[in-house]
Formats: sequence, C-alpha cells, structure tokens
Amino acid sequence: MGFGVLYLGAAVGNIREKMTDEKDLMVGMIVSTKFAQQMVPLIDNIHILQNIHYKLIISECIDYLHKYGKSPMENMNALILGKSERSNDEYGEDLLDVWHVIRPHTEVYLERPESFNIDFYYNKCLHYLKERDLINLAEKISGLVLNDDVDMAESLVKGYKRKEKSLGAGLDMLNNKDLAEILLPNEEDGIKPVIQIPGAFGKAMGDIFYQDIIAVGGASKKGKSWILMNFAEWAVQSNLKVAYFTLEMNEKVAGRRIVQSWAGQTKHDEENVCIPFIKDGILLKKYVKKAGLSQTHIKRQQRVTKRNYKGSGFRVFDTNTGGCTVDGINTTLDNLRDYEDFDVNVIIIDYADILEPEPYGPKDHIASINHTWLQMKRTLAVKRNALVITASQLNRGAIKKDGGIDNIAGNIRKFDHVSHWITLNQSEAEKKNSVMRVRIDGRHDEFVPEDIVLLQSLGIGRPVLDSYRKVDIKNYGSYIGSGNVDPQEKKDD
Repeated sequence: MGFGVLYLGAAVGNIREKMTDEKDLMVGMIVSTKFAQQMVPLIDNIHILQNIHYKLIISECIDYLHKYGKSPMENMNALILGKSERSNDEYGEDLLDVWHVIRPHTEVYLERPESFNIDFYYNKCLHYLKERDLINLAEKISGLVLNDDVDMAESLVKGYKRKEKSLGAGLDMLNNKDLAEILLPNEEDGIKPVIQIPGAFGKAMGDIFYQDIIAVGGASKKGKSWILMNFAEWAVQSNLKVAYFTLEMNEKVAGRRIVQSWAGQTKHDEENVCIPFIKDGILLKKYVKKAGLSQTHIKRQQRVTKRNYKGSGFRVFDTNTGGCTVDGINTTLDNLRDYEDFDVNVIIIDYADILEPEPYGPKDHIASINHTWLQMKRTLAVKRNALVITASQLNRGAIKKDGGIDNIAGNIRKFDHVSHWITLNQSEAEKKNSVMRVRIDGRHDEFVPEDIVLLQSLGIGRPVLDSYRKVDIKNYGSYIGSGNVDPQEKKDD
C-alpha cells in the first residue's frame, strides 16, 4: 500500500507541473460544441481539476451548453465581461484575469474551426480526467485506510465507475432526419479532405484525410525525400502545421533543400536548368537560367509564406544520429504542443524503415518492422488524429526495372497499414530528361492504378512541377529517347 501511495504522489507532482491538459479542455469547451457535448458527461466532478481559474471558465462553458445547446465560441468575451461586471467580487476579477490569458489561444480556432483537432483533444482530455479521477479515489482510499475505515474504502472501490468514451445511441441509418448533414463532409468533424494536390497526381491520390498514412516507395536514390518535401509544401499551402523528421540528412541540409524548392533557385551557383512542360499534349523541355540560392531568397520566401498561409507552420527535426522511435516522435510532438503551442496536423518521417524498433515490441526483426508501422498508425495517425507521410525502401529488384508493391522490402504487411502507397519509377533516360513515373496503390475505391508522369526540375529543388496521365502525353516514348526541346527555344537560339 505504501508503494502505491508514493507512486500516486509522484504522479500528482508530475501533473501539477503542467496544466496543459486542463488548458486544452477549457479551450475545447469554448470553441467546439461537439467537443463540449462529448466532454460534459465525463466531468461529473469538476473539483478533480486542479487549476482554480480554469475551473471557473469550464463551469461557465458547461452552464452555457446546458442553456443554449452549444459552446460559447465568439460569445465568450461578452459572457465573461457580463459575468465580471455583475459579480463585483473576487470571482468576477479572477474570471476576467484568466480570460485575458486564455483568449489568444481560442482566437485561431474561432477563425478556423476545422483546425481544432477534436478527436485528438477528446482522447487526451479523457486520459487526463481518468488520471485525476483515479488519483482522487486513491487519496480518499488512503485516508480511510489510515483511519482504519477499511469497509468504507472497499465500498469506494466497488462503487468506482470508469470513465469511458461513450458510443452514444449509435447512428440511426433509417430514422435520423439529419443523416445527410452527418454523412457529408463537415469542417468541425474533421472529415474534410486535408491536402489538395494539383494535377493528375492529385486526382490519382484522391481524397486524403486525417488518420491516413501515405507511403512513398522507391529503390535507393529514386527521390523519395524530394517527394516527401513536396508533400510538406502542399501541407503548408493548405494552412496546416507540419513536423518533418529527417533520419538521414541533418536539419540544415533538409532545410536548405526545402527553401530551395520554395524559392525555385539552384543550390549554389547560377546555371541553366531543365524545365519540362506540356504543350498541346506534347512533352517538351526548355532551359532557363536560375540564380543560386541566397539569403535574400530565403528571407523573402519566409515572408511570403507566412503572409499567404497564416494558419500554417513548419518544423524540421534532425534525428539522423540514431535512436529515433515512434514513441520518441510522439513525445516530441507532445512537447511542441504543450510548450511551443504548436499543434501538428501533418507528420512526415524520412523515412520509416530506419526508425529504431520500440523497446517493448517484438524482438524478431521482420515482426518489429510491422510493429513500427502499426505504431505509426495507432500512436501518430489515429491517436493524434494526424496525417502521417513517410517513405519506404523497395528491394533490389526495383533498381534496374520498374518496382511495385511486390518489391516492398522487409515486411509486406507495411502495405496493410497505409491508405496510399506511391511507387516511384524512373529509368536513367527519364532522369536525364527530368520526368518520373508514379503509381498509386492502396486506395479503397474503384480507382485503377496507372502511370502518372511527374515533370521535375531537381536543379531548382522541384520534384513536381506538374503532373499528367502518361496515356495523355502523345510523345512520351520519343521524348525519353530524344529529349525534345521546345521548338520556340530553338528558334530563339
């Protein structure tokens, strides 16, 4: 018994060190009706919360929900001011003080309701309320046992009711009059497609949602990292927050590649770069002089990106020294949220095959690979309600000829955990002429995989300038053989 009390005492100390869970609970109660409706049945005893100021705001939100059937949202400011003016005591002053602190945390979600990750914060707050409930129960039991009231202590144990995620009454498929509104995409439900990818590549990918895992498969040196970086750019352009974990290159090299792509400049010196393009169904290319990446380019690109995509964010993490696990990534993401106020929507891992096995996972190498991918799905995609994008190696059979899902290295069960598997194929002739073919497998609909051609210019860091169905390019075979230059460019010369 003594050990249990000491352990719980330590847990209490850890929880008191950070009130982020209670802050998240409070913000969610203010900005999301769906979140509040799910949480209120679990807050049967508000006194288990520790921050007295947060309790005040949460209590006001509960009262508002009961009275109006929704969260206060943008009405919270008027509600707090009115309560404060009517109170004329310390309660009113405390309410106003805490509101001034917490208000900035609500504004971003009120401007963009879909950015509040309901499923993630629900699971997080449910876990916290369970902890607080158990600690409260343990303290009561400990006090009763110390006072030799064992019978009462036992009755508390028998009467304890677990907090669980409610399944409600289920979805009534025949009698629910609001079924159409429920099933169609809704921003607050988070089932709106996450990233919009342009061109034929985007059409081949189809809808991409939170909790999806996208894998980019290719033989060594086929450009997997470049494609991952392009996904990061698309995510930022969709006003999402991205965490990019590089397990091979350091963060400085990765960062320079990313900014080079955004700026559309060469890595170092001025040079002519190949730019492929389509004209009337004909694949052509031209050469354009580009300057080397400079400080001016980088600073300008920072300003432009921040101005155009205000809800976005992008952090790059160097994990190439080894020892990186799924749990380690999850801890980093927790710290970003708790201490940096940076709530990640898109997690990019470059790449999953070189993640270290989880220490509690299977010891067999092949089984541990599957376990890592399963943990990416459960811990990062589902529990965090995030989009996960990673890369994976194809075996040696895909080096000299086209690869596919049959060439997945290590453990074929990786494929079971992904929503989209993108296979990269590129011959030496295609590489020389700045094009690549990709195929999309894994979609759960009627889509039939086909070759999509990516027009590239890696000289300026652009792995996807544009994309087309291969069958729609009239001269693909001859272009690869001859590298047709734009006739206009020849005329200009």
